[in-house]
Amino acid sequence: MKSAKAVFLDRDGVVNEMNTGRVRQVNGPDDVHLLPGTAEAIRGLAEAGYRVYVVTNQGGVGLGYMSLADLEAVHKRLEELLAKKGARLDGIAFCPHKPDYGCACRKPQPGMLLELAKRHRLSLSES
Repeated sequence: MKSAKAVFLDRDGVVNEMNTGRVRQVNGPDDVHLLPGTAEAIRGLAEAGYRVYVVTNQGGVGLGYMSLADLEAVHKRLEELLAKKGARLDGIAFCPHKPDYGCACRKPQPGMLLELAKRHRLSLSES
């Protein structure tokens, strides 16, 4: 099976609002508001043959601002809002660790990308 090409997007401030007049931090599903044009762009990437993944640092989990269940609810809401506009993600990867934890998954480290590439047979050189 041939490896697929993908696009990796950050979540907060790229796909959904953060630090706007409406939303400061995204700690629950009511905080999720898509940025204008996001769903259309994601749909266009998929139509161009790319798989689309969100890759996001979520240190608020490690710091205790939100639980893993809260994060799951945020991601479910994000996917619902995208689906209402005809777009979908192929997956969401997240690092729940504190910013100073020293893990290999927290961006800018490549851990989440490498794991997604392995799990979904993605060609990083074409992504």
